[in-house]
Amino acid sequence: MTLPRLHLIATGGTIAGLSHVNTAPASWSYTAAQLGAEQLLQATPELLNVAQWTVEQPYSIGSQDLTPQHLVVLQQSVLAALQSPTVDAVIVTHGTDTVEDALYFLHLTIPVVWRSKAILFVAAMLPSDHPNADGPDNLRQAVHLALTGELGASPMGLVMNGCFLPADQVMKWSTAGVAAFEQPLGGAFSDMMDLDGPSAGACADFHAPLFEQVEVPVVYCTPGLAPLRSLESALKRGVQSVVIAAPGHGNIPEMLVPILRTCLLAGIDVIRASRVPYGGVEQGGEFDSLDAFRSPQPGCGVFREGGSLSLNKLAMLEMLKHAMPA
Repeated sequence: MTLPRLHLIATGGTIAGLSHVNTAPASWSYTAAQLGAEQLLQATPELLNVAQWTVEQPYSIGSQDLTPQHLVVLQQSVLAALQSPTVDAVIVTHGTDTVEDALYFLHLTIPVVWRSKAILFVAAMLPSDHPNADGPDNLRQAVHLALTGELGASPMGLVMNGCFLPADQVMKWSTAGVAAFEQPLGGAFSDMMDLDGPSAGACADFHAPLFEQVEVPVVYCTPGLAPLRSLESALKRGVQSVVIAAPGHGNIPEMLVPILRTCLLAGIDVIRASRVPYGGVEQGGEFDSLDAFRSPQPGCGVFREGGSLSLNKLAMLEMLKHAMPA
Protein backbone atom coordinates (compact mmCIF):
# COMPACT_ATOMS: atom_id res chain seq x y z
CA MET A 1 0.00 0.00 0.00
CA THR A 2 1.35 3.46 -0.93
CA LEU A 3 1.73 5.74 2.08
CA PRO A 4 0.28 9.28 2.02
CA ARG A 5 2.75 12.01 1.10
CA LEU A 6 3.17 14.80 3.67
CA HIS A 7 5.32 17.89 3.28
CA LEU A 8 6.70 19.47 6.47
CA ILE A 9 7.65 23.16 6.40
CA ALA A 10 9.55 24.11 9.56
CA THR A 11 10.04 27.76 10.50
CA GLY A 12 11.47 27.64 14.04
CA GLY A 13 9.50 28.75 17.09
CA THR A 14 9.20 27.27 20.57
CA ILE A 15 8.29 23.86 19.15
CA ALA A 16 11.89 23.75 17.90
CA GLY A 17 13.36 25.39 21.01
CA LEU A 18 15.80 24.09 23.62
CA SER A 19 15.95 24.97 27.31
CA HIS A 20 18.93 26.86 28.64
CA VAL A 21 21.47 24.76 30.51
CA ASN A 22 21.79 25.17 34.29
CA THR A 23 18.60 27.18 34.72
CA ALA A 24 16.34 26.84 37.74
CA PRO A 25 13.72 24.04 37.48
CA ALA A 26 10.86 26.53 37.38
CA SER A 27 12.54 28.73 34.78
CA TRP A 28 10.96 29.32 31.37
CA SER A 29 14.36 30.24 29.94
CA TYR A 30 14.91 28.73 26.51
CA THR A 31 15.97 29.64 22.99
CA ALA A 32 13.53 29.14 20.14
CA ALA A 33 14.32 27.73 16.70
CA GLN A 34 17.15 25.36 17.63
CA LEU A 35 15.92 22.19 15.88
CA GLY A 36 15.46 21.66 12.18
CA ALA A 37 12.66 19.92 10.30
CA GLU A 38 14.41 16.53 10.28
CA GLN A 39 15.05 16.70 14.03
CA LEU A 40 11.40 17.46 14.74
CA LEU A 41 10.39 14.35 12.82
CA GLN A 42 13.04 12.24 14.51
CA ALA A 43 11.57 13.26 17.88
CA THR A 44 8.32 11.54 16.83
CA PRO A 45 9.73 8.45 15.03
CA GLU A 46 6.36 6.71 14.81
CA LEU A 47 5.26 9.33 12.30
CA LEU A 48 7.94 8.15 9.89
CA ASN A 49 5.99 4.92 9.46
CA VAL A 50 2.61 6.43 8.57
CA ALA A 51 3.58 8.72 5.68
CA GLN A 52 6.20 9.52 3.08
CA TRP A 53 7.84 12.76 4.20
CA THR A 54 9.52 15.63 2.43
CA VAL A 55 10.84 18.52 4.51
CA GLU A 56 11.69 22.16 3.98
CA GLN A 57 13.19 24.86 6.22
CA PRO A 58 12.68 28.25 4.51
CA TYR A 59 13.86 30.06 7.66
CA SER A 60 14.30 29.42 11.37
CA ILE A 61 13.32 32.18 13.80
CA GLY A 62 11.60 32.94 17.05
CA SER A 63 8.26 34.04 15.62
CA GLN A 64 8.36 37.39 17.44
CA ASP A 65 10.84 38.30 14.67
CA LEU A 66 8.40 37.49 11.85
CA THR A 67 8.55 40.08 9.06
CA PRO A 68 6.56 40.65 5.87
CA GLN A 69 9.47 39.11 4.00
CA HIS A 70 9.08 35.90 6.03
CA LEU A 71 5.34 35.87 5.26
CA VAL A 72 6.02 36.12 1.56
CA VAL A 73 8.58 33.29 1.67
CA LEU A 74 6.21 31.09 3.67
CA GLN A 75 3.32 31.76 1.29
CA GLN A 76 5.48 30.80 -1.67
CA SER A 77 6.64 27.59 0.05
CA VAL A 78 3.09 26.56 0.95
CA LEU A 79 1.76 27.39 -2.50
CA ALA A 80 4.53 25.38 -4.19
CA ALA A 81 3.74 22.38 -1.99
CA LEU A 82 0.01 22.65 -2.76
CA GLN A 83 0.76 22.74 -6.46
CA SER A 84 3.05 19.70 -6.31
CA PRO A 85 1.50 16.42 -7.52
CA THR A 86 3.72 14.56 -5.04
CA VAL A 87 2.26 16.23 -1.93
CA ASP A 88 -1.06 15.20 -0.35
CA ALA A 89 -1.07 17.60 2.62
CA VAL A 90 1.10 20.35 4.12
CA ILE A 91 2.12 20.68 7.76
CA VAL A 92 3.84 23.84 9.01
CA THR A 93 5.58 24.22 12.36
CA HIS A 94 5.53 27.80 13.67
CA GLY A 95 6.07 29.89 16.78
CA THR A 96 2.97 30.84 18.78
CA ASP A 97 3.69 34.58 19.03
CA THR A 98 2.72 35.30 15.43
CA VAL A 99 1.12 32.08 14.19
CA GLU A 100 -2.20 33.92 13.91
CA ASP A 101 -0.59 36.52 11.64
CA ALA A 102 0.92 33.86 9.39
CA LEU A 103 -2.30 31.86 9.15
CA TYR A 104 -4.47 34.88 8.46
CA PHE A 105 -2.04 36.02 5.79
CA LEU A 106 -2.24 32.64 4.05
CA HIS A 107 -6.04 32.64 4.48
CA LEU A 108 -6.12 35.85 2.44
CA THR A 109 -3.46 35.07 -0.16
CA ILE A 110 -3.73 31.36 -1.04
CA PRO A 111 -6.12 31.20 -4.02
CA VAL A 112 -9.19 29.02 -3.60
CA VAL A 113 -8.19 26.97 -6.62
CA TRP A 114 -5.19 25.63 -4.67
CA ARG A 115 -7.04 24.99 -1.40
CA SER A 116 -7.84 21.34 -2.14
CA LYS A 117 -5.25 19.98 0.32
CA ALA A 118 -4.96 20.29 4.08
CA ILE A 119 -2.69 23.05 5.41
CA LEU A 120 -2.21 22.39 9.11
CA PHE A 121 -0.04 24.54 11.37
CA VAL A 122 1.49 23.10 14.54
CA ALA A 123 3.01 25.08 17.41
CA ALA A 124 3.96 24.57 21.03
CA MET A 125 4.00 26.50 24.28
CA LEU A 126 6.90 24.51 25.77
CA PRO A 127 10.34 23.88 24.21
CA SER A 128 11.13 20.54 22.68
CA ASP A 129 13.21 19.25 25.62
CA HIS A 130 10.75 20.26 28.36
CA PRO A 131 9.50 17.24 30.37
CA ASN A 132 5.93 18.13 29.37
CA ALA A 133 6.67 19.33 25.85
CA ASP A 134 3.41 19.72 23.94
CA GLY A 135 4.91 19.96 20.45
CA PRO A 136 5.14 16.22 19.71
CA ASP A 137 1.50 15.57 20.62
CA ASN A 138 0.36 18.54 18.56
CA LEU A 139 2.35 17.23 15.60
CA ARG A 140 0.84 13.75 16.02
CA GLN A 141 -2.66 15.24 16.10
CA ALA A 142 -2.01 17.25 12.95
CA VAL A 143 -0.73 14.20 11.10
CA HIS A 144 -3.78 12.21 12.24
CA LEU A 145 -6.14 14.92 10.97
CA ALA A 146 -4.26 15.22 7.69
CA LEU A 147 -4.41 11.48 7.07
CA THR A 148 -8.00 10.82 8.14
CA GLY A 149 -9.66 13.81 6.50
CA GLU A 150 -11.83 14.34 9.58
CA LEU A 151 -11.81 18.11 9.04
CA GLY A 152 -13.19 17.99 5.53
CA ALA A 153 -11.61 18.35 2.13
CA SER A 154 -9.36 21.39 2.54
CA PRO A 155 -8.87 22.58 6.12
CA MET A 156 -6.39 25.33 6.90
CA GLY A 157 -5.70 26.21 10.51
CA LEU A 158 -3.88 25.52 13.75
CA VAL A 159 -3.76 22.21 15.62
CA MET A 160 -3.05 22.84 19.32
CA ASN A 161 -3.92 20.98 22.50
CA GLY A 162 -6.51 18.73 20.88
CA CYS A 163 -8.32 21.56 19.07
CA PHE A 164 -8.47 22.63 15.45
CA LEU A 165 -8.74 26.40 14.96
CA PRO A 166 -9.53 27.63 11.42
CA ALA A 167 -7.01 30.06 9.94
CA ASP A 168 -9.19 33.15 10.24
CA GLN A 169 -10.18 32.38 13.84
CA VAL A 170 -6.78 31.85 15.48
CA MET A 171 -5.94 34.14 18.41
CA LYS A 172 -3.48 33.68 21.24
CA TRP A 173 -5.38 34.40 24.45
CA SER A 174 -2.73 33.61 27.05
CA THR A 175 1.04 33.91 27.35
CA ALA A 176 1.34 30.67 29.35
CA GLY A 177 -0.22 27.21 29.42
CA VAL A 178 -0.78 24.70 26.65
CA ALA A 179 -4.36 25.96 26.19
CA ALA A 180 -3.15 29.42 25.20
CA PHE A 181 -5.27 29.45 22.04
CA GLU A 182 -8.54 28.45 23.69
CA GLN A 183 -11.01 31.13 24.67
CA PRO A 184 -10.71 32.05 28.35
CA LEU A 185 -14.49 32.35 28.55
CA GLY A 186 -16.75 29.64 27.15
CA GLY A 187 -14.20 26.89 26.61
CA ALA A 188 -12.35 25.86 23.48
CA PHE A 189 -13.18 26.83 19.95
CA SER A 190 -15.41 24.46 18.06
CA ASP A 191 -13.49 21.60 16.45
CA MET A 192 -15.29 22.34 13.22
CA MET A 193 -15.92 25.81 11.84
CA ASP A 194 -16.75 27.22 8.41
CA LEU A 195 -13.73 26.49 6.21
CA ASP A 196 -15.19 28.08 3.11
CA GLY A 197 -16.17 31.57 4.25
CA PRO A 198 -16.59 34.47 1.81
CA SER A 199 -12.97 35.65 2.25
CA ALA A 200 -11.29 32.24 1.94
CA GLY A 201 -8.44 32.58 -0.53
CA ALA A 202 -9.78 35.98 -1.56
CA CYS A 203 -6.57 37.14 -3.26
CA ALA A 204 -6.02 35.20 -6.46
CA ASP A 205 -2.75 37.03 -7.14
CA PHE A 206 -0.17 38.53 -4.81
CA HIS A 207 2.57 41.07 -5.42
CA ALA A 208 5.22 40.82 -2.74
CA PRO A 209 7.24 43.97 -3.59
CA LEU A 210 4.15 46.15 -3.17
CA PHE A 211 3.28 44.51 0.14
CA GLU A 212 6.79 45.27 1.44
CA GLN A 213 6.22 49.01 0.91
CA VAL A 214 2.93 49.30 2.82
CA GLU A 215 2.77 50.48 6.42
CA VAL A 216 -0.38 50.33 8.56
CA PRO A 217 0.26 51.52 12.12
CA VAL A 218 -1.99 50.36 14.97
CA VAL A 219 -2.47 53.14 17.52
CA TYR A 220 -3.68 52.17 21.00
CA CYS A 221 -5.80 54.78 22.75
CA THR A 222 -4.33 55.10 26.24
CA PRO A 223 -4.56 58.06 28.63
CA GLY A 224 -2.03 60.75 27.82
CA LEU A 225 -0.46 62.18 24.68
CA ALA A 226 1.12 59.00 23.28
CA PRO A 227 -1.75 58.22 20.81
CA LEU A 228 -1.71 61.83 19.56
CA ARG A 229 2.04 61.73 18.99
CA SER A 230 1.73 58.40 17.17
CA LEU A 231 -0.92 59.79 14.82
CA GLU A 232 1.11 62.94 14.17
CA SER A 233 4.07 60.76 13.24
CA ALA A 234 1.92 58.59 10.95
CA LEU A 235 0.56 61.69 9.23
CA LYS A 236 4.09 63.00 8.58
CA ARG A 237 5.17 59.65 7.14
CA GLY A 238 2.23 59.61 4.75
CA VAL A 239 0.89 56.16 5.63
CA GLN A 240 -2.07 54.85 3.66
CA SER A 241 -4.19 53.54 6.55
CA VAL A 242 -4.19 53.65 10.33
CA VAL A 243 -6.03 51.37 12.77
CA ILE A 244 -7.27 53.03 15.99
CA ALA A 245 -7.56 50.66 18.95
CA ALA A 246 -10.03 52.60 21.07
CA PRO A 247 -11.50 51.76 24.51
CA GLY A 248 -14.85 49.98 24.91
CA HIS A 249 -16.55 49.27 21.60
CA GLY A 250 -14.38 51.77 19.77
CA ASN A 251 -14.98 55.04 21.63
CA ILE A 252 -12.24 57.27 20.22
CA PRO A 253 -11.18 60.07 22.66
CA GLU A 254 -12.28 63.53 21.55
CA MET A 255 -8.70 64.82 21.75
CA LEU A 256 -7.83 62.59 18.78
CA VAL A 257 -10.69 63.73 16.54
CA PRO A 258 -8.87 66.77 15.03
CA ILE A 259 -5.76 64.82 14.04
CA LEU A 260 -7.90 61.96 12.68
CA ARG A 261 -9.88 64.45 10.61
CA THR A 262 -6.61 65.84 9.27
CA CYS A 263 -5.49 62.32 8.39
CA LEU A 264 -8.74 61.65 6.53
CA LEU A 265 -8.49 64.95 4.64
CA ALA A 266 -4.95 63.93 3.64
CA GLY A 267 -6.28 60.71 2.09
CA ILE A 268 -5.42 58.32 4.93
CA ASP A 269 -8.05 55.68 5.71
CA VAL A 270 -8.97 55.40 9.40
CA ILE A 271 -10.22 52.06 10.74
CA ARG A 272 -11.92 52.13 14.13
CA ALA A 273 -11.36 49.04 16.28
CA SER A 274 -11.56 48.09 19.93
CA ARG A 275 -8.68 47.28 22.24
CA VAL A 276 -11.02 44.83 24.04
CA PRO A 277 -10.69 41.15 22.99
CA TYR A 278 -14.43 40.39 23.05
CA GLY A 279 -17.34 42.10 21.30
CA GLY A 280 -15.70 43.99 18.47
CA VAL A 281 -16.96 47.40 17.35
CA GLU A 282 -20.54 48.50 17.04
CA GLN A 283 -21.26 50.94 14.24
CA GLY A 284 -21.90 54.40 15.63
CA GLY A 285 -22.36 53.77 19.32
CA GLU A 286 -21.00 56.64 21.39
CA PHE A 287 -18.71 57.88 18.61
CA ASP A 288 -20.03 59.71 15.56
CA SER A 289 -17.59 62.61 15.15
CA LEU A 290 -16.14 61.32 11.87
CA ASP A 291 -19.34 60.05 10.25
CA ALA A 292 -18.95 62.56 7.42
CA PHE A 293 -16.05 60.46 6.11
CA ARG A 294 -17.90 57.14 5.94
CA SER A 295 -18.61 57.59 2.22
CA PRO A 296 -15.71 57.90 -0.26
CA GLN A 297 -14.91 61.48 -1.25
CA PRO A 298 -12.36 62.69 -3.82
CA GLY A 299 -8.93 63.08 -2.23
CA CYS A 300 -10.08 61.93 1.23
CA GLY A 301 -9.63 58.79 3.22
CA VAL A 302 -12.55 56.66 4.40
CA PHE A 303 -13.59 56.14 8.02
CA ARG A 304 -14.98 52.72 8.84
CA GLU A 305 -15.28 50.05 11.53
CA GLY A 306 -13.10 47.00 11.87
CA GLY A 307 -15.80 44.60 13.03
CA SER A 308 -14.66 41.96 15.49
CA LEU A 309 -11.29 41.16 13.91
CA SER A 310 -8.27 41.35 16.16
CA LEU A 311 -5.98 44.30 15.55
CA ASN A 312 -3.17 42.46 13.83
CA LYS A 313 -5.69 41.05 11.34
CA LEU A 314 -7.07 44.51 10.63
CA ALA A 315 -3.58 45.74 9.87
CA MET A 316 -2.99 42.72 7.63
CA LEU A 317 -6.19 43.42 5.69
CA GLU A 318 -5.22 47.04 5.20
CA MET A 319 -1.72 46.18 3.99
CA LEU A 320 -3.09 43.69 1.49
CA LYS A 321 -5.74 46.12 0.32
CA HIS A 322 -3.12 48.70 -0.58
CA ALA A 323 -0.66 46.12 -1.95
CA MET A 324 -3.07 44.50 -4.39
CA PRO A 325 -3.59 46.13 -7.80
CA ALA A 326 -6.87 47.95 -8.31
